[in-house]
Amino acid sequence: MVEIAQAVQPKMMITTGTGAAIGADVLLGDVVIAAQTRFDCTKQFKSEPWAQSSYKTSVLPAGALGAITPDLTRVNASRVPGAHPQPKIWTGDQQATVVTTDLFAFDDSTDFYKIAGSRPSLRHG
Repeated sequence: MVEIAQAVQPKMMITTGTGAAIGADVLLGDVVIAAQTRFDCTKQFKSEPWAQSSYKTSVLPAGALGAITPDLTRVNASRVPGAHPQPKIWTGDQQATVVTTDLFAFDDSTDFYKIAGSRPSLRHG
């Protein structure tokens, strides 16, 4: 990433990971901008000192949210089964959290993986 940034010198670089959604309203492919991120590592990385750590995310630079345009997000949305045709951008309060696991965990009605409590108070907009 450093090499790409140095070569291209973009005004902004957006990085994403593989993610899914927690709750019925947020779908795979939507954009969630959270105030913090939390590790919930219970398998491969459970012994790491950061396995259950939380971190505040960086504040978005001015204009970043406006740069996430339909043309930018629509390209991949058509390739995601069950996604919104136009991904929603979710922003939230200071409790909004992105959870990173070290296994394939997902939200369901039984809260089997105990991540549903991490669902942020989000608003679309």
